[in-house]
Amino acid sequence: MTSTKGKSKRPLVRFQNEQKRFRLSESRIRRLAEKILLFLKLKVELHLTFVSDAQIRRLNKLFHAADRATDVLAFPNPQRWPGKENGPEFLGEIIVSVERAIAQSKQFQSTQDEELIRYVAHGILHLIGESDANPRAQKKMFKRQEKIIKQLKPISKILLSSPRRQGSL
Repeated sequence: MTSTKGKSKRPLVRFQNEQKRFRLSESRIRRLAEKILLFLKLKVELHLTFVSDAQIRRLNKLFHAADRATDVLAFPNPQRWPGKENGPEFLGEIIVSVERAIAQSKQFQSTQDEELIRYVAHGILHLIGESDANPRAQKKMFKRQEKIIKQLKPISKILLSSPRRQGSL
């Protein structure tokens, strides 16, 4: 029998879809997030929550005093406390606006799936201390983010349904 002591742990990604307009592929999003964490050599636990613009606006106002929707919010584990006995360290939580990703995919001429995963990568970079607070830091973070996205291509389909029209059944 082989001992599991000392063996590296895989990242653990927890997924939650709080918005109701779009169906997302939980398994594909988890797999892509795990690939990002492994690319960054992080064997941690990460929580991903997908929300609407209205939901992220409320969170942005509550935590950042900014009364507007945003693409992604990252909440690092303030204590970086270790995980359970055999579990990974908890890195933090990333909140992604699905509606914002879809709108910005058109603006930036990327696929909706790519834009959603770009926000996950962006959030992870924030959780490990990267900043986009000034133009120089933003350029550095963007370059690293795009290197991650390039490693993931082609990105599989993660947005499984189109928006439901208002008033439709």
